[in-house]
Amino acid sequence: DPPVGYRVSGQSDRYMRVRVRGKGYALQRLQTFNSFSPLQINLQSIEAAEGVDTVTHQCLSRGELERLLAPQIPSNLTLEHFVTERLCYDLSRMGHRKLPVAACVHYSLREQYAQFQPLMLSADSILAVGPAAELAKMEYAYSDTVNLGEISETERFRLAFSPRDGVQFQPSELTCTIPVSQFTRKKMVIPIRVENADSLGQVTLLPGAVEVTCDVPLSSFASVKEDDFTLRVRFYRGITPERLLVELVKMPPEARNVAFSPQYVSYLIAK
Repeated sequence: DPPVGYRVSGQSDRYMRVRVRGKGYALQRLQTFNSFSPLQINLQSIEAAEGVDTVTHQCLSRGELERLLAPQIPSNLTLEHFVTERLCYDLSRMGHRKLPVAACVHYSLREQYAQFQPLMLSADSILAVGPAAELAKMEYAYSDTVNLGEISETERFRLAFSPRDGVQFQPSELTCTIPVSQFTRKKMVIPIRVENADSLGQVTLLPGAVEVTCDVPLSSFASVKEDDFTLRVRFYRGITPERLLVELVKMPPEARNVAFSPQYVSYLIAK
C-alpha cells in the first residue's frame, strides 16, 4: 500500500530470494512464494517529498524486509535469512490530465465504396488518471485495437480504453462512427472565374470552362451541382503570362478525387 496520493510506478510485483526451514512435507509443497498469497508491504509511513512527481529509488533494507514480511510467511515455515539485500521501488504522485484520443481501428473499404467523412468519436479527448510520472509520458490516449476487416456500410461501435501502466481513462469507452457510402463518378462542365483583371479590359478565356470529374456518394449524386464548385484564374500586376493556371478554390465536402481539364487556359484581352 503506497502513501495516500501516490502509487508505486512501473512493475508493482517483485520477487525476492529467501532461505526458509520447515518440515519435509511443507518444504516439498513449497516451490516459490507464489505457492501462497503474495506478500504485501505497507508503505503508508513513507513521506514523499512535496511537489515531486516521482521519488526514485526508495529502498527497503534486508532488515526492514524481514521485519515487514516475516509475519506473513506461513506458520509451517520459519524464515531464516533474506538473501535479497534490498528492495527498491519508485513512488509517483497521482494526477490527472486530458489527452487527445487516438483511435486504433483497422479496416479496408470494399470496391466502389468510400469514406466521405473522417472517422468520428463521441469525444475528441478523454481524462487520464494515474501516476503523474506516467501521465507525463503520454501524448495520446490510445484505444484498444479494433479490426473490422472489409466494410461496405457505415459502422458504429464502442471503442474501449483499457488501463495502461497504472493509468485509467474516464470514460473507459467512446462511440466511434465510420461513415461509408457507395460512390459513383460525376462529370460537370464549370465556367472559370477571372480575378484581378479590371485594369486590363475585357478578358476572354480559351476555353472559358473546364470539365470536372469527381467521386460522390450515390445518395448525393443529384444534390451535388455545378454551383458547388469554384474554379478561377488570376492576373498579377506587371505579369502577363502566355497561359493562366486554373485553380480549384471551392468544392462540396461530399466530393472526392476531384480532377479537371484543362489545367491551363489561354486568353485574349480586348482594350
